[in-house]
Amino acid sequence: MEQIELIFKSSQSISKEISLFSFHVNQENFSFKAGQYMNLWMPHDGKILFRSFSIASLNGTPGTIDFVIPFRKDGLFSQYIYSLDPGEMIQAKGPLGSMILDGVDSENIFFFSTGTGIVPFRSMLMEIRKKLQSKKNSILIYAKAKR
Repeated sequence: MEQIELIFKSSQSISKEISLFSFHVNQENFSFKAGQYMNLWMPHDGKILFRSFSIASLNGTPGTIDFVIPFRKDGLFSQYIYSLDPGEMIQAKGPLGSMILDGVDSENIFFFSTGTGIVPFRSMLMEIRKKLQSKKNSILIYAKAKR
């Protein structure tokens, strides 16, 4: 696994505290499996801090990768990522993780989630839709976590 350069393209608000961030992947032949995540890096006090985020995009979208990132007003990484301007570069490592969609042989597929734990399912559901043309029943059960 190697370090990858990501160039910030845009963000889109999903809710009051959550946005979808899109990046250009500055690496040829970049691929991942639905359900994987990446470590995004930020400089801080002469050190490198990282935070892990599930990949929210469909694999095979050339040169683009998306992440759903919540805003935490006291979060160092939130302050950093939400202040990026288009064209700015960040470093990342990955893809990582083994909670992947690896073959679907059932008529019904159930996903359970709370909060932003729903994000890995986003890429899985898009992949199911693309590969199977919605011939399966995908059921997502989501509960909003209370704060």
